[in-house]
Amino acid sequence: MVQQLFTQGFLFDFQTILDYGQSILSVAQELLKPLLLHRPLSTKTVQAQMDRHFHGTAAQGAWQWKDAYEAVEAAQILYLRQKGYKLLSESPQRVLLELEKLGEQCGFVRSSKKQAIAKIKSK
Repeated sequence: MVQQLFTQGFLFDFQTILDYGQSILSVAQELLKPLLLHRPLSTKTVQAQMDRHFHGTAAQGAWQWKDAYEAVEAAQILYLRQKGYKLLSESPQRVLLELEKLGEQCGFVRSSKKQAIAKIKSK
């Protein structure tokens, strides 16, 4: 995506924007499947779907990790659209518990502790 924007020369090219949005939505729909089965999303899963739907890797400049986070957030929204009405009929404590579980399933980002350790090792 990043490379497409650079080579096409138009930041607001309509077709590029449509392609980007469709790719994010396609990734989100794929990531929804494990969420509905209450399986956590791994970095590997997210990366594989991003590579597939953006037709290239992050290293090739086809997408960035911020794009992956967008797709994960979109998957969470799709999950809530599908399960939300039933969930809202539950008690507030149950709703909070379910939302926390959903957040944990999508927590493929390294924890702050792991990030701090990686920072120390890289010095």
